[in-house]
Amino acid sequence: MSPTNIAVFDFDWSLIEEDSDYWTIHSLSPEVWEEVREKRRQDWQWTDLMDFALCRLQDKGFTRDDIVAALKDIPFSFEMRNVLLDLKKKNVHVILMSDANTFYIDTILKAYGVQDCVTEIITNPSYTDEQGRLRIRRHVLATETPHNCTNPCSVNICKGQEMDALLKRYKQQGHDIQKIAYTGDGKNDFCPATRLRNTDTFFMRKEKGLDRYLSQVPEEKNRIQSQFVYWLKPESVWESMPKYFSSVSA
Repeated sequence: MSPTNIAVFDFDWSLIEEDSDYWTIHSLSPEVWEEVREKRRQDWQWTDLMDFALCRLQDKGFTRDDIVAALKDIPFSFEMRNVLLDLKKKNVHVILMSDANTFYIDTILKAYGVQDCVTEIITNPSYTDEQGRLRIRRHVLATETPHNCTNPCSVNICKGQEMDALLKRYKQQGHDIQKIAYTGDGKNDFCPATRLRNTDTFFMRKEKGLDRYLSQVPEEKNRIQSQFVYWLKPESVWESMPKYFSSVSA
């Protein structure tokens, strides 16, 4: 079997220094963002709401080029970009697992010149509708069988089940998985973290949703068997992750 190392990253507030949904909508139209906030109070599902917001932007005259221009300005730290470049040199497979969408992620990676560092992206797909508008849909559609995970996962994606499928596929393809690093910040990163082994490492961002969740329900942390690296600034990941993978072959 082929020895393989895997680095999985959440995207918003983990790989980049912003929430790509908020950044894009609010940068182009604060008024549309206020509509988003109002509908969120009406319990709209988030991916459906982001699709609505994109439609509203385009109906108001904003173009796909305007959306791309906003995404190109999103904060993406020098340190996290260097993490990706370093992992590529080490032949580490980089997987992005996000509740954003393919258009935002692809555009940002391309803008910062790191798209070739990423092996696979698991997220909500984007598409063009019959009116030529950019749209997004749920990774798990409302018409499909729900994932029924009891962890704090979004209804449109269970990252834990995605991790299970990813690792199963890698093993079927003949990969001997040596080390896994998972980098995340939100409550929906808890579920995939429970799939990590004691030889793996969870790079958990402090002062974000998952950190607050584990503070409120501390017993849940016992379900994560991996080592922890707590970080606040991207510099800490840049310092720690290359060292984590330096002692293994790929």
